[in-house]
Amino acid sequence: MRVWEERNVDVLRQKARILENENERLSKKMTELLREILTLKGMAPTAIELNLTKLAEQAAGKTTPAKGSERRKRRRQEEDRGQEAEWPWADPAAEA
Repeated sequence: MRVWEERNVDVLRQKARILENENERLSKKMTELLREILTLKGMAPTAIELNLTKLAEQAAGKTTPAKGSERRKRRRQEEDRGQEAEWPWADPAAEA
């Protein structure tokens, strides 16, 4: 039975818990395998942990920048350097 066909909320919650547990198990296995791959490639243990931490954060959606945040960050950096920010959609002819 497909989830969208299920009418019982309790059954849906149970299915969601099962899927969450499976995702957690798979994430742990993926981390284990990534650690093994990086070790076999000769990466230092500290570098492995840094890379795995970053990958885990990305997988959890913690490092995904909000829409437009990179653009705002770039503009602030350019303003801090005393430069006028160049927006990708700016029309140089319109400024003249």
